[in-house]
Amino acid sequence: MANYGSTKWREAWHIRRAKLGVALAVIKSKPAGKSAREHAEYLAAKLKQQEENWKSKAEDLKEEVLRLKQDLLLTKLLSKQRNGAETAQGDDVVKLFSQDLTEAQLSENDSGCDTQTLSLTPDPADAVLSSTVPPYSIRPGHSSFHRDTRECALSKHMRFLQNLSALRGSGRNTQMDRGDAVMEDTALSMIKSVVEAHREAGAGRLGDVSQLDRFLQASRLVAQALEKVLCKQDVYEKAEEMLEQLLELLLNNSQLNKFAVQNNLTECLICLGGASVLGSALLKLGLSRIIGLAEHLWSACQEVPEGQQPQQVDWVRYENSFYLFWTLEQLIQARSCQARNELHHLQAQLEKDVLPLSDEFPLFALYMWRIEGLLKPACTRGT
Repeated sequence: MANYGSTKWREAWHIRRAKLGVALAVIKSKPAGKSAREHAEYLAAKLKQQEENWKSKAEDLKEEVLRLKQDLLLTKLLSKQRNGAETAQGDDVVKLFSQDLTEAQLSENDSGCDTQTLSLTPDPADAVLSSTVPPYSIRPGHSSFHRDTRECALSKHMRFLQNLSALRGSGRNTQMDRGDAVMEDTALSMIKSVVEAHREAGAGRLGDVSQLDRFLQASRLVAQALEKVLCKQDVYEKAEEMLEQLLELLLNNSQLNKFAVQNNLTECLICLGGASVLGSALLKLGLSRIIGLAEHLWSACQEVPEGQQPQQVDWVRYENSFYLFWTLEQLIQARSCQARNELHHLQAQLEKDVLPLSDEFPLFALYMWRIEGLLKPACTRGT
């Protein structure tokens, strides 16, 4: 015990010495005409900017590594397809890649990046290989990747998922790496793009709201991809964290003209919830927020003791909660009875909160009652 106390004291002493050393260094290095405090604030701002630049560079490198992994995986799968195509005259490979994203799908709200479809040549497998993995000498470097827009990177991820889905569905690659890890990383990157786009749209920085349609298509592809893999725990946790961010963006949008953004975000959430692993998490997170808002509304309408300030109703979250109600309704109706039974404890909490709110917030209580009814097991609804 004495050793532990001595160690803590030494750690605190070293920290104090380090702080004192930094303070003296700042004072000695300050330029003439500037106070030590101003110089310290300048250095802090400079360090923060440097950290942001490093973080941005790390994110770009991470995306580049993911793209290289995608290329490598497709190269392996396509090499096997090419070997098989030599005896089948390549007809099956052409059929596989006819399922790729169509030109019309990719050109809608296009960002201008290269999303051309795979061209057909007399040797289809060679054409696919050459168009998917460019030679090393012409592979875009970090600087060119850094210039890619988010929409361009998203389009490339979408093409990868579409191509990988076609190859995995061919039934020829059962003995090979099915690429679950790369698919999971790609799906997480796409969900992150959806979050960033709606964050900008919610803050009024996106400009043309019609650009969000591309992220709706991306959400569908993510759900299809994650439905085919067994997500690892860390992947599930990252996806759940981003779903929480999307729900908070939905509930906290205070823009006056927000219907288009909210409607698109709602549709994206419904599409993402189409994957069973994301649907369960999304239902729990959404219902928890509805219950939390119900408790907030109940507290706000209570009689306030004299001398205390009444709690203000968060009208922004209240208004946006109806988008969340609609999202939950669609997700619940798409779930099986067994999946609904897993949410029994949340259903009981909703049932408890309906009646107390029916006088002050009748519309909110009505929607809660509807959601609570949908969560009830089918065998008890008629009783």
